[in-house]
Amino acid sequence: MLSLEFVEAASQTLEILNYMDKKYIDMIPKKFIEFLESNKLPNYITNIDCTKKLSKIGLRRKTKSLLAIIYLNYWCDSNQKNNYITKLKENEKKAIKELEEKYKVIFVK
Repeated sequence: MLSLEFVEAASQTLEILNYMDKKYIDMIPKKFIEFLESNKLPNYITNIDCTKKLSKIGLRRKTKSLLAIIYLNYWCDSNQKNNYITKLKENEKKAIKELEEKYKVIFVK
């Protein structure tokens, strides 16, 4: 059984895809769309405001992950994919550094 967070994310992802141009939807394998459809939360109200940027909507973390998977695997050409992966790695390094600084243990002698 999938987590509540995932089924809500599937619902949010499908709602966002409903606002997208058909050419982008057609690039996603039907099996993947069917997977999201079969695992969405029935009657879930997403409250997505399509007039706002995605970064301002307050999406679940797993929704962002699903959208990143779709972008990386189905919408990017090889150059975009390489740039995106590089950016993801940079963001991961930055996040790790911030966590290390935040939780640095100071030993006093």
